[in-house]
Amino acid sequence: CVSLSFSVRVRIFLLFVPSSFPSSPPLPLPSPISILPNNPHSIRLSSHFGATFNMHRPLAAVLLLVCAAQAGPSTQRCIHGSIKMGKCECEDGFAGSICHREMHCTSFDRSESGGCTACLQGWEGSDCDKIVCVNGKADPTDMHCTCNAPYSGDHCDELETKNVYSHYNNKAASVSPVLLSITIIPLAIIVWACNTYSKKRRAKKVEHLLELEVNRDLKSSHVRQLLYGKN
Repeated sequence: CVSLSFSVRVRIFLLFVPSSFPSSPPLPLPSPISILPNNPHSIRLSSHFGATFNMHRPLAAVLLLVCAAQAGPSTQRCIHGSIKMGKCECEDGFAGSICHREMHCTSFDRSESGGCTACLQGWEGSDCDKIVCVNGKADPTDMHCTCNAPYSGDHCDELETKNVYSHYNNKAASVSPVLLSITIIPLAIIVWACNTYSKKRRAKKVEHLLELEVNRDLKSSHVRQLLYGKN
């Protein structure tokens, strides 16, 4: 038995149909199959060893369809397994339609359905093939994580110093200049007001002490000029 493509299977199916449509040209058959010229209801099968077999068309069609069903699609492949009865039979520790998903079980014990009885840390699902992403999300295959910054690692549960510094440096650099202006300008006004008020209090205190010494009133402007060198 050999695997056959969809078009070949259609042609095999047409072997059931009697030649009742003379106006329609017959479909070409695959090279190992040919219709006997003297008997349109029978076909000839040629083997790889050069032998030929004459067979009635319905019986040949049934035989070829059974072989095609057992062989499965010609394009099917099993990454960690083999094709049996048209389906992938996976090796122990693998699952999926083409045996491409690794199982992460805690032991070799299996449930009645063939799945894991318990999963290793960081994996979940009946076959323990779906990854757990602590600080991120799984990709469409559920087998790898896409981590949120600054986390890294297979399960997004690791923090590296360089990644943390890089993350927060980039975050600080992305702060809007407008936001910085809104923060800095009020602070500058507050500092200026505090300095001005402090100078006035100091000048007032010195003025009061000098008035006691000289026993007369002094101008505040003269005191400020004495202290700060300006009016």
